[in-house]
Formats: sequence, C-alpha cells, structure tokens
Amino acid sequence: MNAFISRYRIIRYCHLIAVTFLLAACLFPVTTHALPAFARQTGQNCVACHAGGQFPELTAYGRLFKLTGYTIGTRTIPLSVMGVASFTKSSNPDSDVAFAKDAVALFQTGSVFLAGKVTDNVGVFGQWTYNNYDNQNQNTGRWQGKWASDNFDLRYADRIIGPTQDFIYGFSLNNNPSVTDPWNTAPAWIQYVPTKFGVTAPDASPIISQLGRRSPV
Repeated sequence: MNAFISRYRIIRYCHLIAVTFLLAACLFPVTTHALPAFARQTGQNCVACHAGGQFPELTAYGRLFKLTGYTIGTRTIPLSVMGVASFTKSSNPDSDVAFAKDAVALFQTGSVFLAGKVTDNVGVFGQWTYNNYDNQNQNTGRWQGKWASDNFDLRYADRIIGPTQDFIYGFSLNNNPSVTDPWNTAPAWIQYVPTKFGVTAPDASPIISQLGRRSPV
C-alpha cells in the first residue's frame, strides 16, 4: 500500500512539474508576429499593426494598412495557417462535469489564410476555417468536421495626396457587414457570447448581430 501511495505521489508531482513548465512557456514573453503573410509583406511584427500587440484592435499604422487595401510592402507568399488544439483532464472523471473527451488531446479548429498584396491598389484578406467538431451525426453519434468561409475582404484602394490633404478612397467586396471596420472592433472581429439570466433576460450580443431575430419573450 505504501509503495502504491508513493508511486501515486510521484505521478502527481510529475504532472505538477509538467503543468508548471507549460505555464512558464506560455507566459514567457517572446517575439510574436501578426498574420505571417502580412508580417512577411510589411517586415513588421504584431505591435506595429495591433494595439499592444494583441489581436484584433488596430493601431494607426494598422488602420492605414487596412484602408489602403493591404498593399503596403512587397508581394510575398500570401498563405498562412493557424491551428487550435487542447487537452483537458478533470480531477474526478466520475463527477457530473466529466465529458466524453476527458484526458484526450483534441484538434479543435484550423484556418487557412490567403492574405496580402495583389497589385499596388488591390489586396485581400481571406480566411477559411475547419471546425473538427462542427456537428454530431444523428445515426452514429460521431462528431463530423466541416470547412466554412470565415471573414473575407477583397479591397481596391487609392490615395490623393496633396500639400494639405491625404484622401483614401476605394471599395470592398466582403462577406460580413462589419468586416470593413478600420479599428477591428466590430462584431466581425470580436466573438460575443449571448448571456441570458433566466428566460426574460436581454441578449448580450451586439445589436447588429440581432437584426432579423425575434427578441426573447
């Protein structure tokens, strides 16, 4: 019994050490970049375009980059990828909060980006996302993945610069009403989760995303 307890404590200590190193790696500051395609094109890192280096809010330079159609810099490889994985281990697998994927490493979602300068006046930001757990098959109960178009913004932009003016004009072909926000603070860029306290509580999602929906009764 004592040997079993000692082995159990060693395993617990190993888990604690592993978690400590993981947290240290996540919290340790490193040089980070914005969307790699844009970083290669402009030669800038994330803090140049994003306020505090945090996605998605844009700095003055980031707004200029977006308003001028993602065309600042030189043409490079326009592809970037992103993936999200997770691992969750509940302390009591027999409790009511346990879930089917307990202690299983999961690939949750991934995105492919086509982004960057096309010509001196045309640029694009396109994102296609794969959700590995999009829906559950009603017959087998197995989760199924699905590809879907995410934010897409194809822009044409030009400038009229004079001694007393700097006028930017153009147009955007996009798939989201607020994707053109030059501050990246609209619903297209920020994920809101509706909060309902009881049956009659108001929806906390943005008003623009509630258009066409009935209010809760």
